[in-house]
Amino acid sequence: MKAQDILLLATIVFTFNMATTTFKVEAYDPNVEIWESYEERLVQFFVANDVREDSKNVAILLSSVGPKGYGLLKNLVTLSKPSSMNLADNCKHLKEYYNPKPPVLLERFRFYNQRQGTSEGISEFLAELKRLSSSCNFGSFLNDALRDRFVCGVFDTNIQKRLLSEDDSLTLEKAVKVALSMESAAKKKKKKKNSYYKGEFSVTVYSQHVVEGHKQESPVFLLRKTRSCKKQLSYEGL
Repeated sequence: MKAQDILLLATIVFTFNMATTTFKVEAYDPNVEIWESYEERLVQFFVANDVREDSKNVAILLSSVGPKGYGLLKNLVTLSKPSSMNLADNCKHLKEYYNPKPPVLLERFRFYNQRQGTSEGISEFLAELKRLSSSCNFGSFLNDALRDRFVCGVFDTNIQKRLLSEDDSLTLEKAVKVALSMESAAKKKKKKKNSYYKGEFSVTVYSQHVVEGHKQESPVFLLRKTRSCKKQLSYEGL
């Protein structure tokens, strides 16, 4: 058999194996991830396997969610069977059970009390504010709410004073840009200060001749300061 024929045969076998391979979504575990994440991965599974019919999507969901999840779903929809419902309704029932929507007032309380941590960067702080705001139902006021809490909750007082000096036209985008710039400048200044001139001290020890019958004196230490970027202790003349 020629090399080209062998290569063609190997390609056909590989293609056949890929076409007949069946992938499965693991059972849902609420201790590992929230329902929204599981549902998103399930949808991507449908896309990857080109499953478009809703009835097939439901079948995959019910066979993948696990015995606990399926039993729960049956209890939630007592008036009908999960298999007779569409994918959206099944997922809605599971989402409402696993991730019940908290009161907006409570979510906004958490949002408005969020402050930047001492070891938290500007970008991390902004990301956390956006996460908290996702369940606050701010609507068109979202960017203003993020800007206000960003300015009020930033840790660095210099950055905060700079942002508070702006007028009402200050946008969230500009506030973040200014804060990131000042954060970067502060880091560079601190790094430069830490790496600034450090003294190096070298100790030179001079031995002394001891005369018989006389008490030996202590060695003479000469402390000499030299310019260097590292601290080093050296002994000379021993």
